Amino acid sequence: MTLISAIADEMYKVLIVEDNDINQKVLCAYLNQENISVTITKNGNEAVSKCKETRFDLILMDIAMPEMDGFEATMEIRKLEAKKIKITPILAVTASDPHNNREKYLSAGFNDYIAKPIDLHILFEKIHEHSEVKFMAKEQSFF
Repeated sequence: MTLISAIADEMYKVLIVEDNDINQKVLCAYLNQENISVTITKNGNEAVSKCKETRFDLILMDIAMPEMDGFEATMEIRKLEAKKIKITPILAVTASDPHNNREKYLSAGFNDYIAKPIDLHILFEKIHEHSEVKFMAKEQSFF
């Protein structure tokens, strides 16, 4: 299986915003195998707080979460970034049909979306597409 690995002076930092422990572990395992630094939050409130204190290269945002959902959290993060030149790519991670909600995601401030269950190849394709870090393909098997 071909995966994409970041080659940079600094680790690529991804914020995972996901309330389901199993989904957190799966995403974390995928990203850690590629030497990507991962921070996990369980809801939108925690994500907004983390974004106030840390600059992430990419955010993987679940949609349906307690306290603050992915839409509201994304809009809050976009408000924080309003005066910044560079915004953080935010990818919606959703179990609903993302193709039918594409405009809804984009108008809420998401850059793109990934459907659950997460396809490993699509995950790294999307990270590559929204990354400013130079990537290099390598062969690696998870099994």
